Amino acid sequence: MNNIDIFQTPIRKQKPRLINSIVALGSPIVDFSAEIEESEIAQYNLKKGEVAYLTNENRGFYSEIDQKFPVYSTIGGSAQNILRAISWGLNNNNLNLPTEKKISMLGCVGNDTLKNKIIHSLTQCNINTNLIEQINMNTSRCAIGICNNKDRYFLSEILASSNLSVNFVQNHWNEIISHDALLIEGYFIKENFNLCLNICDAFLNAGKYIILTLSDPSMIESYKNETITIANKSDMIVGSLNTVRKLVGEHNDDINIDNLYKKVYSLLNDKSRILIITVEKQGVFCGKYDSNKKKEEHFQTFPHRVNPRDIVDFNGAGDAFLGGFLSQQMLNQTFENCCQFGNKAASVVIKNIGCNFPSNTIRN
Repeated sequence: MNNIDIFQTPIRKQKPRLINSIVALGSPIVDFSAEIEESEIAQYNLKKGEVAYLTNENRGFYSEIDQKFPVYSTIGGSAQNILRAISWGLNNNNLNLPTEKKISMLGCVGNDTLKNKIIHSLTQCNINTNLIEQINMNTSRCAIGICNNKDRYFLSEILASSNLSVNFVQNHWNEIISHDALLIEGYFIKENFNLCLNICDAFLNAGKYIILTLSDPSMIESYKNETITIANKSDMIVGSLNTVRKLVGEHNDDINIDNLYKKVYSLLNDKSRILIITVEKQGVFCGKYDSNKKKEEHFQTFPHRVNPRDIVDFNGAGDAFLGGFLSQQMLNQTFENCCQFGNKAASVVIKNIGCNFPSNTIRN
């Protein structure tokens, strides 16, 4: 994949649209992580790095995790991860959260102890929890098996988080639509596409800013049309190289980044938008398409250097990048500064289990 000369792309010094408040629509869950042997995972047919969902055949994976010691628990789900990274970015260097900035979680939890962990953790991060519905069933959770200190296997049990009700959204609509921007977690498209679409359309019609995170490749493959529908309404789309390739149906591992950008813009409608592609060790490509000028530009930024001995968990690095980026967008920084801070946020969370920063890591 070609590198782009970061000093020759004018959009580096431009600023994305200023937003003062964000509401994230997604699945509030709690992650349970433990070291596990590959031989203990093989029988459950889980794929490295991809999220699987609970069935009768793989239910025993939870028992495998429960028997391990230590087991680390932390709140998870892409939307919650991103919001906590935004909060960390806004409060960086011990600054107080700017009073005009507001970040909120819109989702559903059960009435159990995991709910308490989620509400407490978000509140600690100055994240508004008024828009979290609470129902009489269990909160969603995800078991994460860690092999060889690097490979992750995910098994999600989606319960309350898929049951966000229309009535709850309607009853809290004035507060929801008061936000400048809507962040849609790609995984939530699977959980409740119609609700996702209706909220997205309302924000679009109100002239608000819409951000879509792409989920893992298997989700894109299964819900490609639904994902494209939301992507066509979005002002910003963020995904890993593999998810973007899956979105456009690209099978060439060596595709030039310029051609990949062209494929995305030819797939989607003619709307001005930002497209960010994360490429692991190659860093992040940030692109902007101007529908009026029919022009696209992108540039590359590189990861912060981290001592390999300090790396604990890559899970959540992409969410941390986006949260860091958005925090600086809310502070009216340039594209380049947003990307650089996103890289900084990613370099911090990979030193912890899950998408956690030193001040809000929770371990049991």
